[in-house]
Amino acid sequence: MTMIAKGHFGIKEYQQYLFRFLYCSDVPPGNNASERAVRTFNVKQKVSGLFRSFEGAHAFAVIRSVTDTILKNGLNVLEGLTMVVRG
Repeated sequence: MTMIAKGHFGIKEYQQYLFRFLYCSDVPPGNNASERAVRTFNVKQKVSGLFRSFEGAHAFAVIRSVTDTILKNGLNVLEGLTMVVRG
């Protein structure tokens, strides 16, 4: 089986996920939001180098994920973090 044929079957298998933006107007056709979310990590890496520990990298990822979610929901970051801490 050629690589093209294998790729074709992969697309058929995941077609409902790959082309969801055609049927759901709230799903963007590109991955710009994902690229923007990853950019923070790349800038951190370029400016100060790698994280010193896995735990530090994990903590940064969790905090960044929470703050990004708060911003995407149109909330103030400080108020959102206060709500998270209070439960």
